[in-house]
Amino acid sequence: MMKTLVSAAAVVATSAGVANAAILYQTSFEAPTFNATLNGVDGWITQGGGTVGSTAGAARTGTRYVQSANLNTSGQWQWQGAISQNAASIAAAPIIKASVWLAHVAGTSTALRRGGLQMYDSTGGTIFAALYIQSDGSITATDGTGTAYSTQPGAVVNPSAYNQVEIELNYTTQLATFRVNGATLSLPSGAGTFVGTDFGDADFFSIRGSGTTGGSSVRYDDYVVEQIPAPGAFALLGLGGLIAGRRRRA
Repeated sequence: MMKTLVSAAAVVATSAGVANAAILYQTSFEAPTFNATLNGVDGWITQGGGTVGSTAGAARTGTRYVQSANLNTSGQWQWQGAISQNAASIAAAPIIKASVWLAHVAGTSTALRRGGLQMYDSTGGTIFAALYIQSDGSITATDGTGTAYSTQPGAVVNPSAYNQVEIELNYTTQLATFRVNGATLSLPSGAGTFVGTDFGDADFFSIRGSGTTGGSSVRYDDYVVEQIPAPGAFALLGLGGLIAGRRRRA
């Protein structure tokens, strides 16, 4: 089901408990760890495609970035496979926040393209929340019920420039918060609902609609996943929350 956002405007918000956040994973995809290959490097897994690009001037920071190139209508996924958190870990620190910067490269494609983040459970079978930027400048947020909320084309961002997408899952309230370039999307009451007790990963997802491929791609850079205690909580995060999932997409 597709709905239109009540307002394309956004308000700036800060995340609770940032001072106590634990970084589960952070990277800008730079050498020597990352070169041309992504799959199998530093715990990364790809499905349908995905490499590390190094075109001069194309990265947001540094010289390298992840690239989903020659997009198809089936989709491409890339995810970090070693950041899962089990229910006990989530109970101790019930907020998971993931963000990445992305930019669309049109080439000569005539197809509408989509790129963004998908937040999964530990089985890889359930999407808790997703946030996408389309090549026409529109934004789509999808919650755990499968309901999608979209802005009008070109209402918020320039898709050819790098824009940051961020999803924050609050397991206490079972609500997801969606941010673009640091500003929270204004959604209808009850939007962002998900049901879950664990966390699997935050995937890059890229796809195109009908039309010519034309060398279209989506670039991703500066990726961060954090785990945050509830406001006022001082529980220490242990390593016992790490679990090995897998996998994957139907």
